[in-house]
Amino acid sequence: MKYNSKTLFEYIDGAAELYLAYGFQNLTVRRFEKPSQPQITIECYEMASSEDAYGVFSFERQDEAIEIGQGSEFGEGCSGSGRESVLSPFMLTGGKRD
Repeated sequence: MKYNSKTLFEYIDGAAELYLAYGFQNLTVRRFEKPSQPQITIECYEMASSEDAYGVFSFERQDEAIEIGQGSEFGEGCSGSGRESVLSPFMLTGGKRD
């Protein structure tokens, strides 16, 4: 699914203002499902600049760091990473950290 500044509220109602304030351009969401496996959701936010992407990334940080990518963290089945003008959190639903 794809979202722009006019449709972002449909996906993240209540948090869209933060992304819009930091130069949000568009969002692509992909969900991957396999029988008897947790669902994986990847969100790819394109921001106006690397500074904007870092602004959202640093604002959202609240959990312990993990050794995947640049500045990744893990919390409640969610991990994320940021690079250049793209912010890419991904979620594992029904899974656990191993």
